[in-house]
Amino acid sequence: MAARIRQQIAAQADRLNRDEVLAQNLDAVLDVQD
Repeated sequence: MAARIRQQIAAQADRLNRDEVLAQNLDAVLDVQD
């Protein structure tokens, strides 16, 4: 049970981290376009 919860938290953290990286990349692209 605890292992499954830890796995879900890890997967959620991966998604959040990926979203953060995408947002940073998008900011960089928009800066270049300006």
